[in-house]
Amino acid sequence: MPDRTSVEVSVEYEMHMLQDGAWQPAVESPSAATLLKAAEKVLALRGLDGVRVVRATRFGGFDHSDRTILLKWVAPGRTDPDPAGLPTLGARTPCRTRQDFQREQTRDDIRVLLARFLEPRRMTPLELIHSVRHTTELASGKSMVEGAIQRAAMAQVQGAKDASKASKARYIELIDTVHKVIEALHADDRKHSIPQIEAGKFLAVVWEIESRFPDAEDFSYHCLRALTRYLMGAGSWGEKLSRLVLLVQPGLEIRHYRLLDMLAAEILDAPPSLRELRGGRLRPDQTVILLAELHAGTFAYPDGGALIGLAQLNTLMKANLLPRCRTVLRRRLLAELSGRSALRPDEGLFQEIEAVGALGRWLSEVNPGLGADEEIRATLEQRIGAVLTEARVATELEGLRTRSERIDRLSRLIRMVPGERDKTRLRRHLAALMEPEPLLRETVGGRRSVVETVEALVDLQSSIRLAGLADDAAAPVLEELDGAVFEALRNGVMGVKKPLAERIAVLLKVCGQVSFPEGRARTFVAETLERAMKSPDFQTTWAKRFGSEAERKQGMAKLQSALWSVGFPGAAA
Repeated sequence: MPDRTSVEVSVEYEMHMLQDGAWQPAVESPSAATLLKAAEKVLALRGLDGVRVVRATRFGGFDHSDRTILLKWVAPGRTDPDPAGLPTLGARTPCRTRQDFQREQTRDDIRVLLARFLEPRRMTPLELIHSVRHTTELASGKSMVEGAIQRAAMAQVQGAKDASKASKARYIELIDTVHKVIEALHADDRKHSIPQIEAGKFLAVVWEIESRFPDAEDFSYHCLRALTRYLMGAGSWGEKLSRLVLLVQPGLEIRHYRLLDMLAAEILDAPPSLRELRGGRLRPDQTVILLAELHAGTFAYPDGGALIGLAQLNTLMKANLLPRCRTVLRRRLLAELSGRSALRPDEGLFQEIEAVGALGRWLSEVNPGLGADEEIRATLEQRIGAVLTEARVATELEGLRTRSERIDRLSRLIRMVPGERDKTRLRRHLAALMEPEPLLRETVGGRRSVVETVEALVDLQSSIRLAGLADDAAAPVLEELDGAVFEALRNGVMGVKKPLAERIAVLLKVCGQVSFPEGRARTFVAETLERAMKSPDFQTTWAKRFGSEAERKQGMAKLQSALWSVGFPGAAA
């Protein structure tokens, strides 16, 4: 395995303020707790557009930082300009030199602007800007290039006083810059020949290039020219990745891995790359799983690995030698989780929420880092919130005949959804059903037996309690339901004209089927059973119900167990 590859990782925390439609850095700190407390104070200020706390993980030697949002608040009516860290056009530093085109933000723009050219050819922005052959082919599509530059110019002058005039001036400037950069690339191709890279001999090539171009930027530029030529002819994104990892050999150092990481990240960022890696169209949940496996370094190529070298991709991921790749994979995962396509489009609301929850649990098991990621957790909650529309909730409830059924369904939904905001929305629906009279009317009486009535009333209480309603909304209803249970037990079980042992037997049957909450009914059951167990006459009568000593002991054990279930230790016979 490669040596001299210790990656220095440092972590800083940043607080950003939303101002003029963009997130602006405000404060940095080595402590997350410090900034989270500061953010709480900032949130109390009036007129604030938004605030967020970000963890920035920097990878020494890779010229790369990975950012994770730990907390974010955007004022109502304000638009988050960067909801999932996705690259967007605009607000970019203008490109005026060759080095400007090397920036990640610029390459992100190139991918978007020239997607029609790049994707069919399975070409990355880095390969385009480092190849005479590729730039010559691009030049033949004059209208496409001019259209892309015009879009970039318009995005870069947004907000200018005279946008039309500024856009035209920026367009001319960009056209001129692009021509100069391409001319310089062609001149370098004629003036500076580069050695041919072969698998297993990459180190010799980088040493030769470094000896000729000791400046770090020049070395990167010429080495990327060589790597671009090495990748020409690859028939798929998977083959490109395979060729890159085949270059890994002992002796490579961080500055060499940085270049492989840059190219591999752009390959993994290509929209069709995941489909090609897995071999076929992917459902949203399958895409998330694949991204998490790649990020964790547990990716398994289908059919045992038809492409040589891809297994080593996992080793590089685990060794933290492809930090840009991991950032791209996490960003793509966030984009997938932010999508609106249903994970189970042909099934109901419960099944969809369960599918999202299962995906979150799976992430925690397979990739603990992503499973504990605050931004991913929030995105999963938002996805459930998007599914949980008023129309979907109404559809879920409309087929239910009784209030009790609707309360049970809502309570189960509340327990399933992770976000407090969604729970609150569902509790509003539940609170509207909290009317004791109709609930008692549909639960008590009718053709139900006393045991069935008590079971229905206790189940209803349990659903309401588990839903977490506020006391002022739940307490009156729970008190009425508990009173109905008490009356059913007192009059319908213990008040009938039957021997005490038979009535206690019915009461035990009820205790075996329900778990009484605190209240009058529970106290009544406990006191009734305790009195019975302390009565010698009852114990004698109760013992006669059983044919053997073993059955008698079992019968007394049921009494003791029932007493324990309602919180009274009782006394064993």
